[in-house]
Parts: sequence; C-alpha cells; structure tokens
Amino acid sequence: MFTSLLVAYDGGSIAMKALDKAIELAKDTAAEIYLITIYTDNDIQSWRMRGSNYPANAKELFNPHNDNFSTAEAVYVSSFQAEPADKVNKAGIPLHCRITKGKAHTAIVEYAKEICADLVVTGTRNRGTPAKLLIGSVADSIIRNAPCPVMIVKED
Repeated sequence: MFTSLLVAYDGGSIAMKALDKAIELAKDTAAEIYLITIYTDNDIQSWRMRGSNYPANAKELFNPHNDNFSTAEAVYVSSFQAEPADKVNKAGIPLHCRITKGKAHTAIVEYAKEICADLVVTGTRNRGTPAKLLIGSVADSIIRNAPCPVMIVKED
C-alpha cells in the first residue's frame, strides 16, 4: 500500500510518536521512510534555551559573521536526526534524511511532492483555537496542501 512515508521530525516527543507510527506502517508495507527536519533562526534560539545538545562554543559557531556559520548550524540540526535515524535503521527500513531551513508547512508539502509521498506522518501540539488564530497550525496547513493523505499523531 505505501512505498514512501514522509515524517516531519522536530526532535520532540510527539514527533517521535509520529516516527514510531511510520515505522509500524513501513514494516507492514515495506515502505521507505523520508525524515525531514525544518528549522528557523527562532528554533535555534529555542533549542538553546531548552539546552538541547547545544554546543559549548555556540556563540562562536552561530555568529552569522563566522565563515562556518551555515555548516555549524547544519551539523547542529543534523544531531536531532541521529536518534530517529538509528531507530529506523534498527528496524531495517530504508531511510532518507533531509534538513532544511524555512517554513515547516511549506517545506513538508514541497518535499512530499518531490518524493511522491504516499503519506505524510506528523505530530501536532494540539494548540487551542486562540493560538491557531494568532499563529496558525502547521498540521492544518499540511492537511490543506499536501499532495497525499496526512496522518496526524496527537499527544496523549
């Protein structure tokens, strides 16, 4: 039934639940998993505040005037995919990883089109209506614009 499952992964627990669901589906259908992580400058700052494996020399690395700024940023963000990649590899499922900077909903929909995804699997924080009105919902936008079905995995 499925040959390509696209999983949006941001390093959070809901994203890991979405990945677990994709692994379960891939095992049953021999599909490949495409893992995408999208980030913005605001995400980098947020991760630093949460202490998510932020490197000790971050001020130096992530200074836009540093010649290695883009490389340092990409290496840091790629660390978020290490655990999920290991999980998929251990399950014996073919894996393709992509990291991109930009708007999450746009990047996910574009990548789904590029790989001819059969299904997009993503989590949702399930914000209330006021938050959706102010900032929108990535999951809602993916559902409206994806070229394929979308599976939303919610928090318990």
